[in-house]
Amino acid sequence: MYSNLLRTECSIFPNVLPKLKTLSGRIRMAVVTSSRREHVEIAHARNGLFGFFEFILAWGDYQYSKPHPEPYQRALKRLQLSADRCVVIEDSERGLASALAAGLRCAVVPNQLTQNCTFQGATAILPNLAAVPDFVAGL
Repeated sequence: MYSNLLRTECSIFPNVLPKLKTLSGRIRMAVVTSSRREHVEIAHARNGLFGFFEFILAWGDYQYSKPHPEPYQRALKRLQLSADRCVVIEDSERGLASALAAGLRCAVVPNQLTQNCTFQGATAILPNLAAVPDFVAGL
């Protein structure tokens, strides 16, 4: 049922495509998600986002899910970068905890479900995805 819902619902954050275009070619980008790969692929099959990312790590690509640091540790290894050369953009406390445990800086863009969370330890809490390019440029 969830897969069918993903096929029919819009699953893109507002204004994300222009922001990805702004960042594309300037920085390396990857997705680290706790969602199943099948669901990520269904959700984004029509929106053109995949081309902006070097890779996507999804549930099944690692043993321990967020808030464990393993998903982000695997991403760092695949990127062949140290944590101090990267920044994570997250939308949940579990994701923030995972990024921090992996030694990464993390900015949070809360979503409707997480807007009332405190995001203790976040490098920044951004009002929306439109703020991401300026945040990244300021690092």
